[in-house]
Amino acid sequence: MLKIAGAVLASGLGKRFGGDKLSVNFAGRPLLLWSLESIEMLDYRAVVVRMGDVKEKLVPEKFSILYNRFPQKGLSASIRLAASWTPYDADGLAVLLADMPFTKPVVKKLLKVFAEGRYDAVSAGLDGTPVTPAIFSRRVLHHLYWLEGDVGARMVLAKVDRHVVNFDPRLLTDIDRSEDLGKAERVLNELGGLQDLD
Repeated sequence: MLKIAGAVLASGLGKRFGGDKLSVNFAGRPLLLWSLESIEMLDYRAVVVRMGDVKEKLVPEKFSILYNRFPQKGLSASIRLAASWTPYDADGLAVLLADMPFTKPVVKKLLKVFAEGRYDAVSAGLDGTPVTPAIFSRRVLHHLYWLEGDVGARMVLAKVDRHVVNFDPRLLTDIDRSEDLGKAERVLNELGGLQDLD
């Protein structure tokens, strides 16, 4: 059986939101915990935070905490850290963004496709365009080590043999600004509440 590691990237500065969005209450719990729940079924779990970040107090004990010392260098710094952390016996690494609360069913579907063993990477998609979350095979993790600047994993997805799984855009809702919380609440109601997200 494949072993998969998962890392939630949570070391962003939250400039567009105007503060620490991941500690904000969303539907009864901090926003960060929604994304962490998306990888709780994986063999290894980690969350990337800034040094001294108060959010680390929210992280359950079963998650490793990775400290990004260079958050000002953009998303790539978090991705490189996650790739370096990936345990030696993990067959792949799932990369998620912490401000996407509805990705649990997305990750479950990506895991099924990845387990077929036909692709170097499997990602969520919007009309065929690859987006996060994504799972990368160990054999292509080295590409993640070389990312620079405020870029995500899409550059790596363009280089490797990938498969894109399209999803309902509502499951890929992200919260960048404070007004997005209201949008996410509406999405949650449309999806039938918490039960339908399992």
